[in-house]
Amino acid sequence: MPPPSATMHYASFVNGVQNPDGLIRWEQDGKRYRLSVETRVLWFRFAFQSSGAMTDTGLMPERYEENRRGKSEAARFDQAAGSVAFARGTQAQLPPGAQDRFSVFLQLVGRVRGNPQRYAAPGAPRHSRWPIRGTCNRCRCSMLERKRSIPAAA
Repeated sequence: MPPPSATMHYASFVNGVQNPDGLIRWEQDGKRYRLSVETRVLWFRFAFQSSGAMTDTGLMPERYEENRRGKSEAARFDQAAGSVAFARGTQAQLPPGAQDRFSVFLQLVGRVRGNPQRYAAPGAPRHSRWPIRGTCNRCRCSMLERKRSIPAAA
């Protein structure tokens, strides 16, 4: 069962200086979701949003948006066609179960909440494949199916 809709405020610090409060908003109606994160660092505004469908297997992103320092980027996920289209006009293959850079965190938490023994038991798998489609703005690289390590329980 997904968590109920909620709005959370948080404090962020850069070099020990507190920025204006940030906002995390999770909305869901049992069939669709929207996750938005907003923050300000100095005088720059950063906003991220992931939205899509909720299925029996978890989140299925349909749109991801980033607004950083007045610049916008977006991606549309077409699960039926198995492709993702970026605002720059490029497209890429979309493997089943792919997540955007924000929905992947909720998907991971949902899997752990749904079967905590699988991830906490001795001998649990140490690696899982999490297909992530997106672009890293720092190096302009494309990410897909990067291995994520899951530490074994001590």
